Amino acid sequence: MPFDSPRLFLTHYPVADADIVSVESPRGNILDPASYEIENLSGKMRIEGAWTEPVTVTYSGGYLLPDAAPPALKAAATLLIQAARLQQRLNATGGVRLVRHGDTIVQYYDPLQVLGKAAPTAPLQAAADTAAGLLSAYTRFYV
Repeated sequence: MPFDSPRLFLTHYPVADADIVSVESPRGNILDPASYEIENLSGKMRIEGAWTEPVTVTYSGGYLLPDAAPPALKAAATLLIQAARLQQRLNATGGVRLVRHGDTIVQYYDPLQVLGKAAPTAPLQAAADTAAGLLSAYTRFYV
């Protein structure tokens, strides 16, 4: 992070004011809470003036899971779990065409052939693409 910028982006957010334990430099200088301001939802900290050394922020942040998770995060997790279960079922039964026991024969269709060549990873990849769209609002892009 550049030392001449008054902004610091915390990696775990949202952050409540009470979640910040300390803001200090490696030389032991502790910043007064009145000298910085934090945007709770985005985790962006604005420090008055510029600093000339690295800053260490001790804090806790993020969502208290599973109850406090936003609906999009819950939906993405559910989607990925369902896709992983489907992929396990496809892998377990893939290639089985028939089962014979004595005079009884039970035939199956191969679900991997129905889905095509990318079948082993298709359900999980499709779910991951959808989850990425759901989670884009919770992703910080550094430019």
